[in-house]
Amino acid sequence: MSRRDHLDALPMPWATYWSVVALVLCVCACSTTSTRSPAGGSVAMVEQSQAVRRLLVVHAKRQLGELVRFEASNSGQGAYWSVRNRHGQELGLVDQLGRAWRRRAHAEPEWLATGTVEEGARAILAAPLDSELIPAPMDNPDG
Repeated sequence: MSRRDHLDALPMPWATYWSVVALVLCVCACSTTSTRSPAGGSVAMVEQSQAVRRLLVVHAKRQLGELVRFEASNSGQGAYWSVRNRHGQELGLVDQLGRAWRRRAHAEPEWLATGTVEEGARAILAAPLDSELIPAPMDNPDG
């Protein structure tokens, strides 16, 4: 049996075999990369906020929660009050316009009331009307 007979006995001709290998290598070598950015991302600014004031929400000598005021450090605008339970977990916020928002897990924030910071904190914490706000020192710089 000659060498030529041996090559003819292969199930795929050599030219076809190498064509398939070249095609597979070309397909594997080609890749594209795309980058996405959010709409308006080029004009977005990062603002850092600093905790500047802390108030305790107290009813009948029992702490129900606390308010921590955050102010933007670079612009002087963009202040809000973080409303937290007595364990320090943030439950919602009161913005500069007096709107009280309660955070919900895996859902959009729920708008509860519009009014004073005290009214918003009571709505978020479900605190009685005779609860009071007592100034407290800042425990740590992060609030």
